[in-house]
Amino acid sequence: MQAVEAGTVVAILPFTGPKADSFWWRDTRAVMVEGVEHVVLYGEIVEVPGLALGATVRAGDVVGEVVRVLRQDRGLPTTMLHLELYALGTRVPVWWRLGESQSPALLDPTERLLLAGQRLWQSASES
Repeated sequence: MQAVEAGTVVAILPFTGPKADSFWWRDTRAVMVEGVEHVVLYGEIVEVPGLALGATVRAGDVVGEVVRVLRQDRGLPTTMLHLELYALGTRVPVWWRLGESQSPALLDPTERLLLAGQRLWQSASES
């Protein structure tokens, strides 16, 4: 899993599974990287060996590997990347449940994902 933009690792923590008090899933981790404008969370992964708090990450650096999150295979994908975008200063994920108001710390990542996709497309077409 590659970082979508540059920043500093500000958190590495349990994301799912018993270690995160969600016993219905397998243990996975999250890496939070704070850039200039916001914090990107990469969840349902295992961080790369040696990645630590305070590490500098460049766009495209590998920060982790997506791992299986679902305990049982029911014919659906058992892995996925959980990508979240947060306001500067955020250091822990925000649980947002159906019917609740969205936390102001949780941001919509759509615009950033589209920009990252365009950069990747341009880079691939220049090769």
